[in-house]
Amino acid sequence: MLRSFVNKQTGIQGSLYTTRRYTPLQNTISFRLFLLSSIALYTPVISVTMRGYLGYLPLVLIAFLALIMERASHYNFQMFIQTVRHNKLYTTLAIWYFLGVVLNQYYYLGLLSNWRLLLSSMGILFGIFFSLYYGYNPNCRRITQIIIILFSGFQASFSTNTLLSQIGIARNMWLQSYGAWIHGNQAFYSIIALMIPVFFWRASLEKGFLKLLLYLASILSLIYSVIGTFGTPIGIIIIHIICITILSFVLIFLGKRKFRSIAYVGFLILIMYWGQKYVLQLQVLEDAISRIENVIEDPRSGGYSQELVSQSRWYLAQKSFISFWSNPLLGAGGGTTQNNPNLGGHSSFFDSLGAYGLLGGGGAIIGIVLLMIFQGTIYFLRQRNMHSIIVFSTSISLLAMGIANPYWGSTDFFLIMSILFPFSQELKK
Repeated sequence: MLRSFVNKQTGIQGSLYTTRRYTPLQNTISFRLFLLSSIALYTPVISVTMRGYLGYLPLVLIAFLALIMERASHYNFQMFIQTVRHNKLYTTLAIWYFLGVVLNQYYYLGLLSNWRLLLSSMGILFGIFFSLYYGYNPNCRRITQIIIILFSGFQASFSTNTLLSQIGIARNMWLQSYGAWIHGNQAFYSIIALMIPVFFWRASLEKGFLKLLLYLASILSLIYSVIGTFGTPIGIIIIHIICITILSFVLIFLGKRKFRSIAYVGFLILIMYWGQKYVLQLQVLEDAISRIENVIEDPRSGGYSQELVSQSRWYLAQKSFISFWSNPLLGAGGGTTQNNPNLGGHSSFFDSLGAYGLLGGGGAIIGIVLLMIFQGTIYFLRQRNMHSIIVFSTSISLLAMGIANPYWGSTDFFLIMSILFPFSQELKK
């Protein structure tokens, strides 16, 4: 800060720089409240109890009030503006997607008269803000990762016994409760599976008791994500293992720590062998494995048996693509990708294009994922370490998850961005 002064002996006016202390962003009340609200929405047992967005938004509004009143708000806002400038494309795509969704909902569904739609739209906006305001800060990102791992472990310890003792109950409750179940749903299991490599990577960086606690929570989360009898989480784990194994093999020749890369490859090959021989034979995984086998044998089956092939992702995606092809710029509308008669409702990639088109937000959400893959690729080529492999693998898995299932575009999606996004200022170093 520039502060003027007058020399008492000479009477000459001058200036000097003084340093003003600011509360570190990770220690601010607003960050803690934002993180608390995000975790409350993220964790099923808490989210269902708080009624989802209805309990989430009041916490967010209190966090915004704290953000405005805190002494460091001006300084942190300047850092936020700097982050936006470094990530113009991501910011533009995120806001573009948000506006496309809001305008579509307003035109087709009367957004202002439907409080549920309004809450979900505001949730997306707050998710974007969180990913930009806190995601750029390595300390905030570390704390967010640790808290998410711990709460995932808590959810896993709360729900694993139920899922194991009543095989198939998750699929039944998905239909009966429309996904609002205290033990989680297909989307949540898939998000956990998506972030498993990040969980173990973060645990490896910590020390002492916290390290052991994070490893335990990560293992519980891994088990919890694959025992719900859904094929997508297991498919994501398989993509991770294949992707990380291949890139670790590449690092044997291109990386700086060749012996460590050889150890990674050997360990991952052992996991694949052990998993194929023992884990995939477990009764609790039979239904999910049969769906994956159906996809391998006939991709058009979408994992379903011959009797149910008409419900396949392949044909549902075709329905969304036809809607997109009829109006590629603005889509077929309908206000939402959920319960939309114009869409198949089973693929974020095709449903977003079908509902919003390239210019109405569908192109923007796809652009965010492709941008993440591009920056993840650059990050890997420059850093050539395990963290860069995990970022790239997660980017590819996120694309696969969005093509196979309708899991993009929510508040959780942008929370993932705040954890994983390889921000461009880091790439420019």
